[in-house]
Amino acid sequence: MSSPAGANAIHLDLAELIEMRHRVHEVPLFSTPARRSPLIGLHHSKLRGRGVDFDQVRVYQAGDDVRNIDWRVTARTQEPHTKLFHEERERPIFILAEQSQRLFFGSGQCFKSVLAARAAALVGWAALAHNDRIGGLV
Repeated sequence: MSSPAGANAIHLDLAELIEMRHRVHEVPLFSTPARRSPLIGLHHSKLRGRGVDFDQVRVYQAGDDVRNIDWRVTARTQEPHTKLFHEERERPIFILAEQSQRLFFGSGQCFKSVLAARAAALVGWAALAHNDRIGGLV
């Protein structure tokens, strides 16, 4: 992510930030499993982890999945009950990039404000590549 000293070291334009989307693969921001077990199957889920949280137990209704029956509650009440889960499918990412006067200095390569904008753009493009929702504040 280094750029030559000069205009790109002091100022940043929209074209460069848009071009950052092609560099997302250079920096592994999100972990990916190195090896998959053959027992897992071929489906690669976009969700990491289990992604479900227990919500409630209710009386079993026709059409409910039999695998979700809560056997402890069923034994206590003598009536079949099923567990309901709430799936967490969104992972919002919030990007905060400071661009105050305090960041308009830097090393020989670029200003800190330019580096902060590039880092925010890289994280934003990586989040979009993983189908995550993003929000930002400058």
